[in-house]
Formats: sequence, structure tokens, C-alpha cells
Amino acid sequence: MKEYLLTISQLGKISQTHVKALRYYQSIGILKPVYVNPDNNYHYYSLAQVTLVQIIKLCTENDVPLKDLKRYLDENGETIALKDLIDYAKNLVENKIAKAQKQLDYINYIQEEIQHSQEIHQQHTLHYVLNEARYWVEPFDGKILSEEYFTKLLTIEEQLNELGPLPIKRIGLLLRYEYGQKAPFICLKLEKLPPEPHPQIITLPEQRNHIEHVSYEDLAQRISQIETQFQPQSIFITETFEDDYDLFSPHLEIQFDEAE
Repeated sequence: MKEYLLTISQLGKISQTHVKALRYYQSIGILKPVYVNPDNNYHYYSLAQVTLVQIIKLCTENDVPLKDLKRYLDENGETIALKDLIDYAKNLVENKIAKAQKQLDYINYIQEEIQHSQEIHQQHTLHYVLNEARYWVEPFDGKILSEEYFTKLLTIEEQLNELGPLPIKRIGLLLRYEYGQKAPFICLKLEKLPPEPHPQIITLPEQRNHIEHVSYEDLAQRISQIETQFQPQSIFITETFEDDYDLFSPHLEIQFDEAE
């Protein structure tokens, strides 16, 4: 029997796991020796336990509390409900991958916005034909980048999470002008729509927009100038991400529709 057993050092070498970690796994009851030499109290492990150690490491690397593993072992620690444990671990890893992908998408978005800001700086203003797009909008009469603004965004993001993974591109304030009245909203551009229609989702048609940067301090004055000079149907204000980002006085991007 002994020729098929491993010392704790051998188990550590084969599984590429520090002996101290293996001793810890043993102390909490998730890695039990299959044989203890009565003469010297040396602990021995089976070759099959190499797989168990690999699974334990996989779980720890994905933030699974080790105590959770005990429910997949029998009372004696001799058998493990491997299918159930692997299903559980797979779900955790998939969730972690989805979270990492969401973070990567955000990084890519910031990079795109930096490039977009550079274009505005180089040309001072841009004139784009913006394609038809869908936005999630909710009434909001506060200031952009305020505590109230970010609190509202968190509430909206919770609602969106309940509807499924809905990638968001641009976030900001939308001012809509109809019949001489101005209606302010907080808005999020949706890259994907939920399965069912939702009253908070609106469609903005394709339109030619003027795009420029404005300082946070000058925003209210610039909006007033645009309203007087251009009488737009909508104004969109969003945060910018620049190569050298001013943390004390960030630039904002302002868009408004132009007459043909």
C-alpha cells in the first residue's frame, strides 16, 4: 500500500502547493491523510488527493470560503461529491469571468473616450451625424458629477442588473426641449436592449450634432448660450476622459443638434 502513498512534501511538489497550505487544509478538515504511521506519526496521502488539492486551490483562487468545501466531503473525508463541487466551482468561475469582462469593457470604453477627447482638442469642435440610439432616461434636475448624480446612477444600475446584462456606453444628462419647455433627465446609452420593452427606454433619432468641450464651471452659461443661439431639440452633457485628466476641474463634453 505504501508505495502508492505520498508524504506531505511529495504531495506539495506534485500539486505545486506549499506544505504550509496543505497543513492548513488538513487542520480545517478538508484534506485528511489516508494513513498515519503509528510509529512516527507521519501522514500519508493518496494520489487521488492530488486532484482534491487542485480543486481546493481552484476554489481558493476564486474566493470560495474553504469551509464551504466541507459540505462536499463525507464525514470521514474519504469521498467527495465531485460533480456537485465542480458544478459549484464552474458557476463561480463563470461569474468571475463575466465580472472581469465587464471591467475590461469599461477599460476599453475609457480608452475610446480618451481618443474621442483628443479629436475634440485637435479640432476644437466636432460635427457628427449620430446614429439612432436607445437610452435609459429618468427625470433628474441635479448637477452632473454631484453626489446626487452618482447616487441616482447606482439606483439605475441596480435596475438594469435586474433586467440582465445590458452594456452601457455613455452616461450623462439629457435636456429635451418640447413646446417651449425644458425637461432634464439622467440618461445612459444602452448598447443592448432588454428582452421586453421598458417605459424608461427612449429612442433618439439619427441627427447631426455639434460636439465640444466645456469646463464644469462654465457649463450653465454655455447651455444658456446654446439655448438662445441654436434652439436645439436636445442637449447632452457627459463626463470626458482625457489623456491628462484634471481631477479638480474636469472638462465636460456637450452635444446639441444642429439644423440641416
